[in-house]
Amino acid sequence: MQALNDSGRSLDTFNGFLHRTKELRHSYEKFRFEGDVNKPPFEEIYHTVKSYLSSVLPKEKYGDLKR
Repeated sequence: MQALNDSGRSLDTFNGFLHRTKELRHSYEKFRFEGDVNKPPFEEIYHTVKSYLSSVLPKEKYGDLKR
C-alpha cells in the first residue's frame, strides 16, 4: 500500500475479479504450461488469490463471509 501511495496510484474496484469468475475460469482453463506441469484447480487458485488480496478488496454490500 505504501508503494501505491508513494507512486500516486490507486487500486481499482476488482470488479472483474469478484464478479466475472466464469470468464476468469475460462481463461485459466485455456492457459497451458509448457512441459508436464499440472495446473491446480481454478477454485484453489481463485480462493488463494482472494484470501491474499482480502485486505485490499472492497467490502461487498451484504458482506462476504468467505473473506
